Amino acid sequence: PTVYASGSRTFLFQYIAMTIFGLLMYQEFNQNLTAKNQKRVLMVIAFMAICGYVESFLKLILNM
Repeated sequence: PTVYASGSRTFLFQYIAMTIFGLLMYQEFNQNLTAKNQKRVLMVIAFMAICGYVESFLKLILNM
């Protein structure tokens, strides 16, 4: 199978890598943020992670 044939699985690994990168960037700049902004950033990261998981999950289910 090519990357194009397994787009959902490839996207899932890419999204996990992007999430890890986002968390590493958060750790780098965490010291510069106030407590309120830290909570906002974590909420955005969590929301994006949930949306990405749901999207990947639905793609896998609906393409079967």
